[in-house]
Amino acid sequence: MPGETEEIKRRLDIVEFIGEYLPLVRAGGPNMKARCPFHQEKTPSFYISKERQMWHCFGCGEGGDVFSFIMKHEGLEFPEALKLLAERTGIQLAQWNPQERSERMRLFEVVEFATKVFEKYLRDSSKAVHARAYLEKRGVSPAMRDAFRLGYAPEGWDTLITLAGQRGIGVPELIKAGLVLQSERGGYDRFRNRLLFPIRDVHGAVVGFTARTLTDDPNEPKYINTPQTPLYNKSAVLYGLDRARQAAKKADLAVVVEGNMDVISCHQAGFENTIAVSGTAFTREQLDLIRRFTTRIAVAFDADAAGIRAAEKGIDLAISEGMQVRVIELPEGAGKDPDEAIKKDPSVWRRAVENAMPVMDWFFAHAFLNADLDQPEAKSAIGRILLPRIARMPDAIERTHWLQQLSKRLNVPEDVLRGQLLGAPKPKRPDAATTAESQKVAKPKRETLAAEEFLGVLVVEPARLPEGMAVVAPEMITDPDLADLYRSMIVRYTGGEQPVPDPHAPEVPARVLATLSRVILRRERASVETPRPDDELRSLSAIIRTAHSRSEQTRLADLLRDAEARGDADAVRSLTQQIQALISEGPA
Repeated sequence: MPGETEEIKRRLDIVEFIGEYLPLVRAGGPNMKARCPFHQEKTPSFYISKERQMWHCFGCGEGGDVFSFIMKHEGLEFPEALKLLAERTGIQLAQWNPQERSERMRLFEVVEFATKVFEKYLRDSSKAVHARAYLEKRGVSPAMRDAFRLGYAPEGWDTLITLAGQRGIGVPELIKAGLVLQSERGGYDRFRNRLLFPIRDVHGAVVGFTARTLTDDPNEPKYINTPQTPLYNKSAVLYGLDRARQAAKKADLAVVVEGNMDVISCHQAGFENTIAVSGTAFTREQLDLIRRFTTRIAVAFDADAAGIRAAEKGIDLAISEGMQVRVIELPEGAGKDPDEAIKKDPSVWRRAVENAMPVMDWFFAHAFLNADLDQPEAKSAIGRILLPRIARMPDAIERTHWLQQLSKRLNVPEDVLRGQLLGAPKPKRPDAATTAESQKVAKPKRETLAAEEFLGVLVVEPARLPEGMAVVAPEMITDPDLADLYRSMIVRYTGGEQPVPDPHAPEVPARVLATLSRVILRRERASVETPRPDDELRSLSAIIRTAHSRSEQTRLADLLRDAEARGDADAVRSLTQQIQALISEGPA
């Protein structure tokens, strides 16, 4: 495994890889920076070193290599990250002992097995003739069928259970993956005589299914879905995103539709930046997924009341999250959804996307539609609709613009509306720990920054370690991670080893890796933004020693007061001498 991780790191460029997740800007030389995805910030403090193939955020303190990034960003365990990056780089991993696999990885294998079973039935089985006929009627090409891995679950109650058992997959695992329902006799297949739409995560791994009935039974639900499982959370996936993400990034726009068939029709017609929500409205997790590739979305939804209400709820959240939102409206007679419109005339759908209306224009148009502005009740009703949406906008200039527009349209003084605006309900994040207030990061102390730069010099130029050891002792560094790294460097050096551990060695602990990335990138950042004089070790050590001296004087002064209160003359004399020695010694 160590050789595999090293080969993955060799083949992956961390700047290009992280650039697929975050919009990057230059940070001097080949290095890049971005706004950190792990805490809220307005000014980029997330730095990536191309030369070192490392990253570090100077706001929240996270850092490491490409593995630590994908593990934290995706919430993966190391084996899952290894598998993902191995597939990305085309590296064949050695077989692992099944007992050592994580539960999530095992469930991925179970769901993948089921997907292949369903695909084969749809493609080859005589039992799936009607399913293939349905797809042909809907205009789905074999290429699209295979690209989206559509499948068919046969009518039998235990077809999947039987086939899975032959591969050593038991009913408990199938139940945990959401593929089988529990019964007194052990279980039965959840999906039977249904067309299956595999739902994949952003990397293309199947996590669940949407299953459409192929019968006319009115008592049969039209769609059933995989329940919540360790792999599948409908609030955190978007249908088609794995295939749409690069197109969305290239176009700087994600087109959001409602149905799986809408997505497939759009992709088949060349509109490859199209995705669908896996629920009734956007969730914050889904918006965070989209934001990796674009901050612009165009939303199409059913024109019925339920469709509008669901879309409005998600749009309100997108506005509050700072997304640029437009609304797609199909012209009269074009069809009830994107699938129908494309089948009639793809150019109509293309024009509808191109002419999508800015969301606040759309809200204004619908709020004022058929309103009698001579009636104060009508004006008040419009205010109740629009003011909360204006209040949600994070940008003050945009809020002011729309407040002025509303004032003109209603013929109501802006000050009156502003007073109402201050009382308008604002959205609250469900988890208080994710609020901007709770994510404020304490500004590092001057001596901590100096210690980071001091160690950065020694890590980048290890030959200068004796020079550093002569002026700064590990106990003078207050940050425990920095002190531990410095102490370990001294131990390795005095033991005749290379003082700096290889940051790309797989045995380096995550904590040490994060500290290494922190000091290396602080060094590179400082050399670009605030270059030090030639005697930088001496100037940095002076800051560290001065802070240490003051801290020690404060500590000894507290002990001195206690000794005086006790009447301990010997302790008073000793502590006084220590304080005087610190004062006379100074930071030199």
